[in-house]
Amino acid sequence: MSQAYPEIFKRVVIISEADCLNQESQNMLLKTLEEASENILFILITDKAQFLLPTVISRCWEIKFGPLVESDILPYIEKNFRIQRDVAQKIIKNCENNLAEILDYLSESESFEEIPLIELFRSIWRNEYYSAMQFIIDHNATQEKKNALNLMKRLQMFSQDLLSVKHNVSQGGSQMVNLSKNISKQGFKEISSYCIKAENFIKNNINLNLVWMNLILLIRKSFIKPIKK
Repeated sequence: MSQAYPEIFKRVVIISEADCLNQESQNMLLKTLEEASENILFILITDKAQFLLPTVISRCWEIKFGPLVESDILPYIEKNFRIQRDVAQKIIKNCENNLAEILDYLSESESFEEIPLIELFRSIWRNEYYSAMQFIIDHNATQEKKNALNLMKRLQMFSQDLLSVKHNVSQGGSQMVNLSKNISKQGFKEISSYCIKAENFIKNNINLNLVWMNLILLIRKSFIKPIKK
């Protein structure tokens, strides 16, 4: 990114994720750094300086910044993306407080409504059954039949969407694609079928905690390989 400001007597060139430059690109950058005029300021941003050529590093003034903590990121995520705090916290944890990865994750998600459901599936894969149940409790779906039915319908539609993405990756964002690859087609069918049956269980006053726990265990069984963060 290159920007010019009238009040600043230098042209500023910012290269984000400079470590992603290959050796040929870095050698070209090195020549540019060596020949740049005094009124041009280059800023190379990276959290993996070990992947930069020593000759490039030797021509830079290194300024280190400490990693962001959750309390720095959380207000920004809540304000700009309007997602629930517990979901935002999970995303921050999964991305290891890397703001660039967090923003990529959020921008790649097809819909903010899908993010909590994606995180629910991730919690189940990690055997974090308490977190999964807490998600359901937060939606008041263990006490209120109406809420339970609404959430079950969302999950049934979500599993169908994932199956569609599994057949055609162009229909989903990268998070949906990654999740769809890690659940078998038969698994999706069983999840979707159970959600439909569960609507009758809920209407017939079957214990809601038992209904949800059976679904959680079914989702966990459906994973066919490790899921990426």
